[in-house]
Amino acid sequence: NFRYPGHPLVQQYVAQLTAIQKALDKLCPLLERHGETLPVLPQVYSPDELLAYEQRYQLVLPDALKALLMEVGELGEPYFDYSFIGLPTHD
Repeated sequence: NFRYPGHPLVQQYVAQLTAIQKALDKLCPLLERHGETLPVLPQVYSPDELLAYEQRYQLVLPDALKALLMEVGELGEPYFDYSFIGLPTHD
């Protein structure tokens, strides 16, 4: 169940994204059994948000990272840091 199944990057990384989703599907019940949850809900980004971010900061995110951020999301700490430039926030 992908948000952007037709997106070329999702199609390119479908095996990896599926494996990550399966791992998260196993992790969440384990955490719940111990009275815990993921520290934050995953922050997902649309292709348009990622493109706007790249244009704003004049950089290109790796394709695998874009696919991950579109489908799995950012789970807490940023995955990368370009001189303290964070990902766009949802208001």
